[in-house]
Amino acid sequence: MTDKIKRLKRKIDRTLNQRHSYDYPPTSGAFVKYKANPVLRREDGGSMFDPFVREVGGELLMCVSNRKNRSLEMYASQDGTEWFLRGELLKATPDTWEDNLNRGCFVIKDGIWYLYYTGQNGDVSKIGLATSEDGVHFVREKSNPIMQPELDFENAAVMNPCVMYDSDQALFRMWYAAGESFEPDVLAYAESKDGVSWTKRPRPIMTADKDLKYQKNKVGACDILRLSDGSYCMAYIAYQNTDVARICLAYSDDGISGWRGDEANPILSPEENSWDSKAVYKPSMCIRNGKWMLWYNGRNERQESIGLAVKKEM
Repeated sequence: MTDKIKRLKRKIDRTLNQRHSYDYPPTSGAFVKYKANPVLRREDGGSMFDPFVREVGGELLMCVSNRKNRSLEMYASQDGTEWFLRGELLKATPDTWEDNLNRGCFVIKDGIWYLYYTGQNGDVSKIGLATSEDGVHFVREKSNPIMQPELDFENAAVMNPCVMYDSDQALFRMWYAAGESFEPDVLAYAESKDGVSWTKRPRPIMTADKDLKYQKNKVGACDILRLSDGSYCMAYIAYQNTDVARICLAYSDDGISGWRGDEANPILSPEENSWDSKAVYKPSMCIRNGKWMLWYNGRNERQESIGLAVKKEM
């Protein structure tokens, strides 16, 4: 099959797939999209995507991917709606395993910032680590990449790391997506004592579900919160098909097994004639001032921007 025919076939498939973009309402489960969305976008039409948000010292910080610059940037906000650039964290290194760089997260332990990120070259995605003492100047780990695809289900990609430090178990815990680099297929889990060397769970923790229309194709990037009762909430991407993505919630007692989907799933979906009319991707969430705040990247044609949805605390 020639490249021209492949491109034509892909265009036809995308058109047919996106007929299902509005099979579900834009919001569910009492989530409401912020009326002035998107809260972060590139005015030149470029894409900002895959946010990761945490509250640090009373301030909200967002690590976000800049597609044009092939970099990770940090933004700050007091309320989660107005964001200001703090600076560039890392940029791609041409002609290496991280020829493209994106999809990051950070965790702070004992005053050290651990920045985990996705490095890509061609169809292969791996995970790297950089550390910092001030959250501004980062140095790459000498043993990078710290994680690469090895298991059968990982195929050519491990990507979209979400890492937290569990002080109860004295462990770094990582949830990550794996499969193909274009859109990953499954969600997986790994643990580490030092944040550098990781032991993977040998099977995915979440996969496509043929019984769920909105999740029958695959699942992708997630964010994890530990709730006040010690259980875990996961916000993740569910794919009805390769071109139609929505955001769902699931709950687990240990953050690994027994995931239970929210009855309101999918909680966020594309909205017709809007900035997120084609797909909603990569959620990140905080509970703040009695509200659940969930940021995500939405897509309208080729441009991706960052939006916000809010719900009163459960």
